[in-house]
Amino acid sequence: MTEPMIQKALTNEVLFTTDQIVRRSYEKAEKYRRDYAAHMQYATKEGIRQGIEQGIAQGIEKGIEKGIEKGIEQGAEGTALEMLHDKMDINLISKYTKLSPERLNELGKLHNLL
Repeated sequence: MTEPMIQKALTNEVLFTTDQIVRRSYEKAEKYRRDYAAHMQYATKEGIRQGIEQGIAQGIEKGIEKGIEKGIEQGAEGTALEMLHDKMDINLISKYTKLSPERLNELGKLHNLL
């Protein structure tokens, strides 16, 4: 063990293992590093979990909105079909159902009402 670096390392090891203050300081620093890493890991997982929950909630909200829109559209088309069946004017049907005359023509032809 004539190598100066090895000798210095051995001296530091002895000092570290025998000096309670140095060892306690090292243990505190190690505990801080472990706690910080654990906290960061938890925060990352929690952030991902919250992001997923928020994404699901937004998806559900958009799905509900689209469902409502589709229901309104289907209701308007049902009303329009009844009005077409009664031979009402397409412009009048368009006025009350808010469906375009083009869409009313499509529906009428599809259901053999025009």
